Amino acid sequence: MPTYRRSYLFRLSSDPVCYLWSGVGPLETSGDLVDPSGATWSGAGEILSIPALKALINGGAERVRFSLSGVSAETLRLAREDRFTVEGAALRLGYVDFDENWQIIAVV
Repeated sequence: MPTYRRSYLFRLSSDPVCYLWSGVGPLETSGDLVDPSGATWSGAGEILSIPALKALINGGAERVRFSLSGVSAETLRLAREDRFTVEGAALRLGYVDFDENWQIIAVV
């Protein structure tokens, strides 16, 4: 049976873009279609809950609530300084799988 560990990615298209992941410390990922030059994800400690999501229709989705453990500097910045760029911003959720040595084996 393969051994892997999964963490979740939270990308909010605010200004500037907010990159959070459910682990601790920074996480570097290589480029893809969304972020061609790659990204550095800030560790959110732990994303406590990700709600069930319905299929998007014409790019619109229902309002959802995420719970994070603790309040990071990035979260405070979004709440205080960039709150006007957060409402209605595109959100992408994904995950990253690590092997038993915490090496990335897949980013989805």
